[in-house]
Amino acid sequence: MASRNVGVPEVGRTPIWRSFGVGLMVVSEHQFYMVAEHYKLSPRQKQIAHYLLSGVLTDRELARRMRTAVGTVDKQLLRIFTKMHAGSGAEVLYRFVCEAKRIRP
Repeated sequence: MASRNVGVPEVGRTPIWRSFGVGLMVVSEHQFYMVAEHYKLSPRQKQIAHYLLSGVLTDRELARRMRTAVGTVDKQLLRIFTKMHAGSGAEVLYRFVCEAKRIRP
């Protein structure tokens, strides 16, 4: 298992990237949830943010992995952008990483 410096968040003892089936994340699980709570993201929005941080960047890929419609993902992304005062998925990623740096892993 990778060290905490690498940023592999864990759910219990299973890394989140394994439980979600996607690539490595750049923030710890603790940091992720602290930032998500700060912005008051819903559980579904947290799931989308997790995928974004894991490298899933297209709406279609998000919808496929979440087994939902692309329109649902689009609506949730817009809500995330509004809550985080972001204009794009890249800006959401930037905000998560910057905010996470202030939180101990």
